[in-house]
Amino acid sequence: MLKNITTVIHCGAKVKHFGRFDGFYKTNVAATEKIIEFCKEANSSLGYISTISVGGLIEKNKQLILDENKININQEFKDQVYMYSKYL
Repeated sequence: MLKNITTVIHCGAKVKHFGRFDGFYKTNVAATEKIIEFCKEANSSLGYISTISVGGLIEKNKQLILDENKININQEFKDQVYMYSKYL
């Protein structure tokens, strides 16, 4: 049955901006890791959708490029558990 799955689109996330980090980690990091493993087992492509929050916090008026190939732009997350979990 897995051989019939060609693409998985993952856009599920815990998106509120407050709460305990362990809950965000479980949903936004660990669950995504499981989906990646599933795609490897099924030999399928993964389309991952996130939010601009993965960019974190940067200095005002500082221009940086954030894309699929460059996710670490020295952004800060401070106490933003949602943004940090999406970055991970």
